[in-house]
Amino acid sequence: SDRKGSYIIMPMHRIMWLESLRHHTVIHLEDHEITVSENFSVIEKKLDDIFLRIHRSYIVSVPIYRKDKNHSVTMADGMEITIPQKRYKEVRDQILSYFD
Repeated sequence: SDRKGSYIIMPMHRIMWLESLRHHTVIHLEDHEITVSENFSVIEKKLDDIFLRIHRSYIVSVPIYRKDKNHSVTMADGMEITIPQKRYKEVRDQILSYFD
């Protein structure tokens, strides 16, 4: 749902992943998604350090991701997000260091 002109307050742990879609950001939660008109980069700066930008269009919650393989991560909701090959090692290292 589009909530243009309103504020949304939600606990960070409810966010599974975020997606940049043109001039909007889609926030994917466990049971629904919210589309906001705020810039992706602006939202990224407001997120906790449990979030990791794995692609120019995707930010994931590291504790909620399920597995990674073949240069992609699979989120708990089954969404598979491809990690660009040039960023794969960096992203994988950041994910592993989160669980250390």
